[in-house]
Amino acid sequence: MTKRLSQLAVALVLPVCGISAAQALPITIINADPAGEGFNDQRPVNPVGGNTATTLGAQRLAVLEAAADLLGAQLDGPVPLVVKVRSSNSLRCTDSSAVIANGGSTFVFRNFPGATVADTFYPVGLANQLAGFDLIPADNAAGNDPSDITITLNRRLGQDGCLSRSTVYYGLDDSPPPASINLLGVATHELIHGFGFSSGMNPRNGDFSIGAPSIYDQLIRVNDDAFSSDRFVDLTSAERLMAATNGANDELFLGSKNAVRGKTELLVNRGESSAGPGLYTPEKIQPGSSVSHWTTSLVPNQLMEPTATFDQRPTQQLGLATCALADLGWTLAASAACPDGQNDKALTFGERYIDFGTIRPGRFTFRRLDVYSTSGAPVRITDIKTAGVNYAVSQSNCIGTVQLNAPCTARVNFDAVEPGIYRSTLTVTYENGQQISTQLVGQKSDADGNVPNRTAVAASANG
Repeated sequence: MTKRLSQLAVALVLPVCGISAAQALPITIINADPAGEGFNDQRPVNPVGGNTATTLGAQRLAVLEAAADLLGAQLDGPVPLVVKVRSSNSLRCTDSSAVIANGGSTFVFRNFPGATVADTFYPVGLANQLAGFDLIPADNAAGNDPSDITITLNRRLGQDGCLSRSTVYYGLDDSPPPASINLLGVATHELIHGFGFSSGMNPRNGDFSIGAPSIYDQLIRVNDDAFSSDRFVDLTSAERLMAATNGANDELFLGSKNAVRGKTELLVNRGESSAGPGLYTPEKIQPGSSVSHWTTSLVPNQLMEPTATFDQRPTQQLGLATCALADLGWTLAASAACPDGQNDKALTFGERYIDFGTIRPGRFTFRRLDVYSTSGAPVRITDIKTAGVNYAVSQSNCIGTVQLNAPCTARVNFDAVEPGIYRSTLTVTYENGQQISTQLVGQKSDADGNVPNRTAVAASANG
C-alpha cells in the first residue's frame, strides 16, 4: 500500500539568538521551482565557503546537492534516491523566527516485499532499499512524481521582514559566521526527515494520521509506568498525545539498539531517566516538531533537534542521526560511524586530561588545539602530550605539528569563580582543514556542596 505524504513534512525552526565525498548511495536532486524563483533565482551573488555558484538560486541548489552527497556517502543501498527541491512563500517568517525549510518522504509504503515490521509505513526511499527495487518506477502512471523525498525552502529568506537580524550562509565548508543560518545544516536535517526520522502521529488527537504508525514510531518507547504500555504504538490516542506533551521529562525516547548505544557513547547530558535519547515533547504540541526531533536538552547539541544552533555542522559530525538511520533500517556505509562524532569529556574543576587517542588518529597532522570560552570561566591549556613529547603552553592556543600516531592528551584547567555548570569547547584542527570539537563540561559546588541548576557559561568554537 502506498500513500502520498505531504501532510507529514517536518520543519526546522530558527529562533534568532545570534547564532564532496563519493556516494555509496546515489542521490539525485530535481529542481522543481519555476524560472526566476527560489532555486532558479538569478540575483547575482559572490562565491562563499567553497560554493562557487554566482547566482542565489544556483548557490541554494549547490547546498542541497552537497547535503545529498554528504548523506549519500554515509549509506549503502541498491536503489538510487531522487530528491525534489522547491521553494515557497507560504512558510512562516518573521524578524525573530522562521520555518527555514521542511522536508519529508513524498510517499510511504507498508507490507511491501522486504518490510521488517507488518502494518507499518516506511518512507519510500527506505522501502525501495528493503525491497531491492523501485516501488514506484518513473514510468508508473499512478505516481507521476519520481521523487522519494521533497524539500521545501522558505523563499522569503533574505527578504525584508524575514530574519532581518540574521543572514543565510550558503557556504559548503560548514563554517558559518556568528548570527547566521548554516543552510548546509538545515538541508541535511530535512533530508534526514525524508529518510524516515519522522512520527506519523496526528498532533491534534494522537491518532496515526494515515491509519498506521511509521517505522520511526515503532522505535519510540515510553518512560512512565502510568501509561498502559512502554511502546508508543500501543498507547491509546489520548495517551500518545499526553506523552507527546509532557515537557522536558524524557517520557518519550528512542529505545532502539543503536540509539541507546549512541546515547551512552556520545552524550554528556544524556537524560538519565531514559535508556535512549529523549525526544522533543514540549507542553504545547508543535506540529512538525513534537516527537519528530531529539529533545533540546542533549549535550552536545544534535543535528536533529528542532531548532538550528550554531554548532550543528554536519560535515564534522552527524551525531546520533546515523544511529537512528541504522535503527530505521538503512544500511550504513563501511566508512560511517554510529554515533558519528567524538565522545564528550566531562570534567570537574582542576587539571584533567582529555584523551584524543580515539578521535581519528593516524593520517592527519595535528596543527592547532584551540580553547574558546566566554567571560566568567577562563580556560587554558597547560600542556599537550603526544608520542612522548610535552608541549607546555600558557595561552589558549597551542600551535605545533605532531603526528597523531599515538594518543594525544590535553590537560585543561578551569578557573571558576562562581558555583555553577561551565561549558567550553576544544577544537582540534588538522593540516587538511578538518576540525573535530570536544565539549568540556565542568562544575563547581557552592559552600554547601550543591551545584546550582544553571549553565553559568555557554561557549562556542571556531576553526
